[in-house]
Amino acid sequence: MLFFCPLVVLLSSPLLKEVPVISPSDLKAGHWARASTLRMIEMGIIPAHAKGKAFDGDKPATRTEIINALAKWAQTLESGKWKTLRSVPVTSTIEKTLNGKGWQEKPVTRFVLADTLARTGDYFALSLKPVPSKDETRGQSKAITAPLKIRLTKSHPAYVSLNYLATNRMISSGSPLVNPNGDPLSSASFSLALAQVATGVVNRVTPLGHDENGGTIDQNSFKKRP
Repeated sequence: MLFFCPLVVLLSSPLLKEVPVISPSDLKAGHWARASTLRMIEMGIIPAHAKGKAFDGDKPATRTEIINALAKWAQTLESGKWKTLRSVPVTSTIEKTLNGKGWQEKPVTRFVLADTLARTGDYFALSLKPVPSKDETRGQSKAITAPLKIRLTKSHPAYVSLNYLATNRMISSGSPLVNPNGDPLSSASFSLALAQVATGVVNRVTPLGHDENGGTIDQNSFKKRP
């Protein structure tokens, strides 16, 4: 099973349906995040505002927005419904930013959220080959935390998404996503959250998983002993 460390779905199927592509007013031609943002809107990963309104892409994404987007991102990949584009290297501008100082503390904006999820989603969709859902070794990694119990009211807008992530072992007790009512996430905190969700996705769709020490479990480990 592959572990992923990034640089920077809900449960019901209707939420995975495609939505009409709307070009928000702050996504002009040539905008660096235009293609990624429109793809995330089309796949229902990040909702758009009403037609003609701004995407507010330069504003920090709220924790609830990030939780909902990560849950939809994970389930779309798990279900095999991700619309993959060929991955391309990050631009020199992005590379310069990542090699600089200070980006780790900056809040994750809606544009950054869309672009990061689009890129990482393509990486996963191109590299993962899910095994049949009946494979008894799927989701068996012992290196991943046990499912968490979510302490939110069911009416909270992040409840369904956070419950999905927790139930499927995509977040740990130390995840910055556990508190959806906190301040906007820093880029470093978002990277940690995405890494945990990504690891959980891989565990859900690939066989065997890992033991407590990170070693691959042998197929015979799942056979009943006499």
